[in-house]
Amino acid sequence: MKNNPEDIARVNSMLTDCVELKLHDVVCIVGADELRLMILTDSVGKRQLSAICARAVEKELVFRMHKTDCQGRLPEVLCSLMPGLCRDDYALYVYDITDGTYHVHLVNRRTAEETEIRITDAVLLSMVANLPLLTSHAFFEKQALPFDQAKGKLRMPVNAMTTEQLREHIKRAVADEYYEDAANIKKELEKRSKEQGSEEAPQ
Repeated sequence: MKNNPEDIARVNSMLTDCVELKLHDVVCIVGADELRLMILTDSVGKRQLSAICARAVEKELVFRMHKTDCQGRLPEVLCSLMPGLCRDDYALYVYDITDGTYHVHLVNRRTAEETEIRITDAVLLSMVANLPLLTSHAFFEKQALPFDQAKGKLRMPVNAMTTEQLREHIKRAVADEYYEDAANIKKELEKRSKEQGSEEAPQ
């Protein structure tokens, strides 16, 4: 537990001027039937971040999106046992993305403690505990795209997929003749290989 006044001031300053993200929808991805895409929008619904989740996570998110009675489900039970887990004391902060993985902290405003949490769990926790899911304006402007209200299946967001996922899906994209997707995945893999200083060429 930090409880350092300077750290507490820094954390609260960081969380003051932010973009609050809301889960707008969970959609299918072309050529990736086992994965889903979480669409996170800003408060005015003009721009979006996209993050990959599994179908099992989709089910949990859709329950909350449709206001299904979730009383007795594990996340709700755990939150009921922690009444201090509230908006006044906690926030979820998306601060970076590397190798297709978003980095998120569960931040305690009173102690400045920051705990790493997966983006999928952060989105679910924000819905269950009514915690703000925040990111900086700089990160949002860099990573966000114009909001697309199209329903159905969307193309793979290659920058929000892990290298392992990309390597798996480039093979599937070629097999299914999604050549544009395959080309985009290859470019992303080459970009990451150069950034990591690796001599390994994408397959």
